[in-house]
Amino acid sequence: MSPAPALTIENLHIGFQTPSGLVKAVRGVSLSLNQGDIVGIVGESGSGKSVTALSLLKLLPPARVLRKKGAITLLGRDLDALTDTDIQDMRGRDASMIFQEPMTALNPVRRIAAQMCEVIERHTDLSRQDSVKRGRALLSEMQIADPHRIMESFPHQLSGGLRQRVLIAMAFACDPKLIIADEPTTALDVTVQAEILRLLKEKARDRNASIIFISHDLAVISQLCDAVYVMQQGRIVEHGETAQVIHAPRHDYTKALLGAMPETKVSKARAAQKHPAEALLTLKDISLTYSLQGGAASVHQAVKGVDLTLRRGQTLGLVGESGCGKTSLAKITAGLIRPSSGALIYQDQDITFNRRHMDRQDIAMVFQDPYSSLNPRLRIWRSLSEPLTARRRMPREKMRAAAETLLQMVGLDA
Repeated sequence: MSPAPALTIENLHIGFQTPSGLVKAVRGVSLSLNQGDIVGIVGESGSGKSVTALSLLKLLPPARVLRKKGAITLLGRDLDALTDTDIQDMRGRDASMIFQEPMTALNPVRRIAAQMCEVIERHTDLSRQDSVKRGRALLSEMQIADPHRIMESFPHQLSGGLRQRVLIAMAFACDPKLIIADEPTTALDVTVQAEILRLLKEKARDRNASIIFISHDLAVISQLCDAVYVMQQGRIVEHGETAQVIHAPRHDYTKALLGAMPETKVSKARAAQKHPAEALLTLKDISLTYSLQGGAASVHQAVKGVDLTLRRGQTLGLVGESGCGKTSLAKITAGLIRPSSGALIYQDQDITFNRRHMDRQDIAMVFQDPYSSLNPRLRIWRSLSEPLTARRRMPREKMRAAAETLLQMVGLDA
């Protein structure tokens, strides 16, 4: 007799109340996940992937869910029949989740050790000392070179990639039978991403655990998943074995997703293109050092002696592993943090410590984590139009029109 599926979703519908009325986020989703299998859910932003994932552990805010119907059976248990206590016992022990937004998923005022030990001690009989050892071992498995330092750090002292690896380690802390992974490798560089995918696969096989892997990246899905479900506008439009879906897609939307995958080779003409234009921005011997717990005797050098030149019209890429200093250098360039030493020259002006003479619109930044970048108390049109009114007042109608134009530029329905 074959074992019962680890997860079954039958005709799931989820709708939310918004100022514009009912939004149907999930429309009749059905899927099945066998024990030990790794199944992917793929689709563009807004397709309903994350809403489906959050519903599996009852993490959607009840006050916002206007309509929900369908059945979810998790590890042989009807989710709607479980009490709040049952759900709390199940989370982390039987099923756990790797969240999409590493910059906001960890408690900002607690050290990593406290957060990892809380999960372990909630569902096991380990002492605090053994929980700390367990936490360090899990971080080491996530290819973190200095687990002792990470355990004693606060989340803001870690890069996005390091925070994501902490979250993955926490998800495996109590050896759950089901892992729900919502875009878990988005913040990781490609080398660490490949290693994390390998670790996820090995851990699932060793523990006979099942994984629901949610992603917008078919290339990642192809490396990890046995089967894949393709979502569009809240519906499953195609599903099957991963190789079949990728190499012989049936639905036009799946074909469009495959067609949107970036090419792996750079055009020879573009690679050979020269840019003899004048220097727009120059970084000279930029360094950034900050103190860790313990004062001046315990410091961390995030950036060390960086020199680079960006010429007008160029696109310059910074690539490196998580924690190598990429984001710190970007924030220095944007004027959000000051370097410990070195100089920034913008249009022949030294702007290292004095930026009053330059227009703040000259250097803009797209931040790593969208979930913590937008003001949660402002509607989107207000957030978009706020920079336009920084220097002068603008009628409300013009502000909304400008925001709508910007939304259309990036392919969103205003």
